[in-house]
Amino acid sequence: MSQAAAIALGAIAGATIFLGLPVARMRGLPTALQGVLNAFATGILVFLLWDILSHAGAPVEESLTSRVTSFPLMAGVFGIGIAAGLLGLVYFNRALFGRLRHGAHAPAPRNLAMAI
Repeated sequence: MSQAAAIALGAIAGATIFLGLPVARMRGLPTALQGVLNAFATGILVFLLWDILSHAGAPVEESLTSRVTSFPLMAGVFGIGIAAGLLGLVYFNRALFGRLRHGAHAPAPRNLAMAI
């Protein structure tokens, strides 16, 4: 990837975040628009997850076809890495919003921004 392409992709990613922050604070958005925006954001996250996992699995697949017996080690590291990453998000969310179970208060804007 060229430097210009990387800069362009970074600008697109930054612009979506920059534009998305005020939209998240808007009140009274129609439910249909909220659904479309949520579906779009979910699609981007699923694409990123798929892209990362497909590239992360390449060394594991390569070790499976090679004559070196490192496949169990590579598969273990891959599985532990995925599990640690996904479970880390769960524990982070629980630590950040765990105190909200005891009260019916909305999360503070700073805590919500940290979760995002």
